[in-house]
Amino acid sequence: MNAAQPLHFPDRPLRVNPPGTGAAAGFGTLLWALLICAGIGWLVLPPVRDLIDDYSLSGSLQPVAHSSVEGRCSYWAGLIVRCDATLGAPAPGGGRYSRKVDYFFVEPLHTGDWTVTVVADPARPALLTTDLALAKLANRSWTLGILGPFFLFGALAALFGARGTLGDRRALKQALSDRVLRPVPLRMEHYAAGRWTLSAPDGSTRLWTVPGNARPIVLAPPQPLVLGVTPADGGGPAMPLDDGLRWLGLRRDERRLLLSDLGSKRELRARLRVLADLGPAQEAARFTRSARRTALIGLLLALVAGAAAAVVWGGIVPGMSEQSGLYVPALVVMGVCGAIGGGLLLGSLGLVLRARAQTGLLR
Repeated sequence: MNAAQPLHFPDRPLRVNPPGTGAAAGFGTLLWALLICAGIGWLVLPPVRDLIDDYSLSGSLQPVAHSSVEGRCSYWAGLIVRCDATLGAPAPGGGRYSRKVDYFFVEPLHTGDWTVTVVADPARPALLTTDLALAKLANRSWTLGILGPFFLFGALAALFGARGTLGDRRALKQALSDRVLRPVPLRMEHYAAGRWTLSAPDGSTRLWTVPGNARPIVLAPPQPLVLGVTPADGGGPAMPLDDGLRWLGLRRDERRLLLSDLGSKRELRARLRVLADLGPAQEAARFTRSARRTALIGLLLALVAGAAAAVVWGGIVPGMSEQSGLYVPALVVMGVCGAIGGGLLLGSLGLVLRARAQTGLLR
């Protein structure tokens, strides 16, 4: 088949379902945005509530006898500390007060554990807190003052991004559906897994987000022209087609006839080689090179972390203990190098998978 060969294209209005416009795709996009918002709310709202409660405490705060603290503090990026715990204390009548707390504050390069004491105002014994929370009150305030707007912006960006994506896809579907369409060649400018950059005959260029397993229909090698459709009256956008014609509302006999015009599956896949220089070959090679470098750096950092661990716990340095001058630096090196090295090794695996995905586009 060549670009000039006529196709048995239906001369009737067709329904279209552009990639990403189905109910599942729309629900998935919206669900992803809502999950981001829920995650941000889970991160920010509890610390804000606890901060307000701690500011409301007044009077004579006293240590609470027979209290309990169950929880932990964790480091984020070696700078931000998040502590979540459940505080308990005896209540009149043999019961117990309980309060869950959540703190954010900044304390770089802290080593060891935090020692806390449960305190409360005798006038409000159920509102338990800790001396650590009160000591870090100002720190917690400006930490949330910086992180809060950042997280809020992330939530709003996710929602507006989902709204814009769904709205754009719905507009495209409405512009093409229930109209007589004609085939049109589109020029592939860049070809990557799930992302096609195409130029229409009118000179406009658009990035299409498509399923990762979708393949275009190459029309006339060696030119990187792929099959698309546009309204027959010329009053609308152009949309690419996949090699299964799944984005068009064709009858079974219409799809079978059109596929026979286009060629066999083997022929269609062979023509994909024309698109190798438009992304897959170069990106696969680039991902492979990056994976090797990333894995090498990650392995070196992992070895440094292992050496630091041997210094800390292996008895290599005589008299090594928490009080020695090398203990804390070795512990920091072990943690930082181990975290970064492990992340780089996982990242190199991701780059290898991406290289394989790019190579798979040509098969």
